[in-house]
Parts: sequence; C-alpha cells; structure tokens
Amino acid sequence: MLGWHNVWMSRHAKEHAIEATRVGREVLSGVRPLYALAIVVGLAYCAKGSEAVLFVYGILAAEGGKFVALTGGAAAA
Repeated sequence: MLGWHNVWMSRHAKEHAIEATRVGREVLSGVRPLYALAIVVGLAYCAKGSEAVLFVYGILAAEGGKFVALTGGAAAA
C-alpha cells in the first residue's frame, strides 16, 4: 500500500499543489470564502491521519501488538 501511494503521489503531487495554491489565491483575492481553504486543509489533515492509523494497524496485525513495534511505528507515523 505504501509503495502504491508513492507511485500515485509521484504522478499526482504537482496537480494537488497547483490546486491548493489556486484555492489559497482565490481566498486571498476574495473569490472564495475562508472556509474553502479550511476544508482543503482539513481534508489533507484527515488523509494524513488515516494513513497513520493504517500504518499502526499494520504493525499491530503483523507483530501481534508488541509494545516496542507499536510505539516505534506510531512515532514514525
């Protein structure tokens, strides 16, 4: 899953950066309300949070819940 994420992001990261910049500029110029930028940031934050949860869950599933593996993986996420 992490490998596929890296492949997908290498193809689509530029598009996402351009879109985020466009939304920020539109908020600054008054074309869009401030909450539009808050939604974009909130969705990005939720996406990163879900990645961390999946990562830690994978450690739990593979290691049987060993404390050292769990804390190391959670710190890395």
